[in-house]
Parts: sequence; structure tokens; C-alpha cells
Amino acid sequence: MIHNALGGESENIAKQYLEGKNYEVLDENWTHGKAEIDLIVYKDGVMVFVEVKARTSVAFGQAEEFVHNAKQKQMELAAT
Repeated sequence: MIHNALGGESENIAKQYLEGKNYEVLDENWTHGKAEIDLIVYKDGVMVFVEVKARTSVAFGQAEEFVHNAKQKQMELAAT
């Protein structure tokens, strides 16, 4: 599967999952400068900034291992 297609499909699956958990999707693929946030959702007074990572294999590690400190900082700055 092409990288962008996998990412788009994975983001859609994440969105559907969160909607099923009664999160309100406020925005998708939000950008500001170099920062991009895949999903911004809201539930019970809490706004959540979501980074979606998908892998076709765990040969190089789990998806969550790729949300490194620099990405977390970028998301933090974008959220403010």
C-alpha cells in the first residue's frame, strides 16, 4: 500500500473509533506553520490532540515509538 494511502486510511479508522467513543471531531489534518495535528477531538471538557501512526509490520518497532520528543514538542507548540 502506498504510504499516503495507508496514512489516510489509518486516520479515518482512528476518527471512526473516536467518534464511536463519543468524541467530537473538531478538525482533521490541522496545520500551523510546520506543525500538523492529525485529529483534534473533544469529549467531557477535554480537547485531545491525536497523532496517528500506522505500520504494516512491527519489524522496525511499534507505531507509538515513532512519536518522538521532537514531534511531541511540535504538537505541544501547535496546541498552544
